[in-house]
Amino acid sequence: MAAYYTRNRANYSGLEVGGGAKLRRALNRAADNLGDLTSMHKRVAEVARGPAASRAPRDSGALEDSLVAEGFRTRALVRSRLRYAGFVHWGTQHLEARPFALEAVAATQPLWLAVYDRELDAILRRVAVTADGRGA
Repeated sequence: MAAYYTRNRANYSGLEVGGGAKLRRALNRAADNLGDLTSMHKRVAEVARGPAASRAPRDSGALEDSLVAEGFRTRALVRSRLRYAGFVHWGTQHLEARPFALEAVAATQPLWLAVYDRELDAILRRVAVTADGRGA
């Protein structure tokens, strides 16, 4: 994009930014590259899964072993295949909550934010090279 200093008929000074079509094409390419973030979300979920498993209440170890990391188009998820996992995590009228997964997500936030930062930066760099005319 290029910026030009302009002066119009009414003696008004302003800044005109050119290259809008080029920017629009670059943003469309960025949107295409961001279209499916499943693999990135899976890596983010994997960062939190281990600490969540180690924080899970341990009787038989089944809850710890049941945690899986999943990535979807719009989110990262650590979940359990066990029906009672939510009751243990969130608590019930008769069972005190033990929010092991939330604690793990909070504790690993700098790590999974770094994954997002690195992956999104790589996508934007690819788009910038393409928009600059130096790439494909």
